[in-house]
Amino acid sequence: MFYLLYDYTTKGEADRMRLRTLATGAAFVLVPLTLIVFLLIFIGRIDPAGALDRDPEQEGLEAILTLRMSHVVAENTPKGQAARYFARRAAELSGGRIRVEVFPNGALFSDISELDALRRGDVDLIAPAASNWTDRYIEWQVLDLPFIFRDLDDLNAVLNGPLGTLLKEAPERDGLRTLLFWHSGLKQITTNVRPVLWPEDFRGLVFRRMQSSTIARYLELLGARTVPAPFNQTFPLLEKGVVNSEENTLTNIYSKKFYTVQTDLTLSDHGYLGYPVLVNDAFWRRLPPDDRAILLKALEEAGAYELRLIRELEARALKEMAASGLRIHRLTADERTAWEQAVAPLYDEVAVRMPPPLRAFVEARKPR
Repeated sequence: MFYLLYDYTTKGEADRMRLRTLATGAAFVLVPLTLIVFLLIFIGRIDPAGALDRDPEQEGLEAILTLRMSHVVAENTPKGQAARYFARRAAELSGGRIRVEVFPNGALFSDISELDALRRGDVDLIAPAASNWTDRYIEWQVLDLPFIFRDLDDLNAVLNGPLGTLLKEAPERDGLRTLLFWHSGLKQITTNVRPVLWPEDFRGLVFRRMQSSTIARYLELLGARTVPAPFNQTFPLLEKGVVNSEENTLTNIYSKKFYTVQTDLTLSDHGYLGYPVLVNDAFWRRLPPDDRAILLKALEEAGAYELRLIRELEARALKEMAASGLRIHRLTADERTAWEQAVAPLYDEVAVRMPPPLRAFVEARKPR
């Protein structure tokens, strides 16, 4: 009997000890947690429902939006200055809340790698040369056809209409969105072999070109050979004699000093060089509507500013390049017609790859 009583007492005491231990442990955990919650409520001004107690003096700090924009041309080109203008206007229109960091001269990504970087989310905005991506987005091959646009006003009329919508939609299959097109201008020819005035003058020339089979084809039809290479490799390729010719806009020829390793410039206005401003579509849709409106307005203003710059800088570039000793030639009407007839077969080759509206446009613009 005593043994049973002793056993009962000992067992009961043990249970009580375990309860005391558990209570002590719970207190050890709960007291610090209670203190932490109290401090968060008091210092962080978080109410039990999780809503922030707003401090008017701090409003807006959490809403700063920083975007990174990459391009590959120099800052003193129309596109380089348009990018800086865009960044400034985005900041002004948002009251300093939207910040755009611009990386020129391929400092962030080359013109070959920037599109994949945008798809990965490694950069927020790019403005690549459309010609580098015409084999990926075949609709853009229309933009590479020589002599298809009379001038930049004609081009803008197309881009702002239904055909422009088709062109802008092309990158959507990669999850990208075209916000608008910026321009570099119309392309000219430079070489260090001889003046290029007639199609036969292209024979034996080796051109650096962009990653465009359409460009490769029209230079081939004119009689030249080509080497595809990134934009920032153009000068060393010319300097070392790997290529002896190139095509570009006047502002790029001037700003990158291509004219210093060339002897002749032909003012041909034969092709368009443009820059679609692209964003990742998923990123764009996550932005508040007000931010999207601000960015679009800033981009549109920057595009208009760029067009003004093109006209101003081209005149200055021509004057300074001529003063340096570069021989400058302008195509006559007969010479231009000869070029157009030489490249006319390309219109048929491109037209068959286009959706019906673009096909009709290409066929209507084919040189006769």
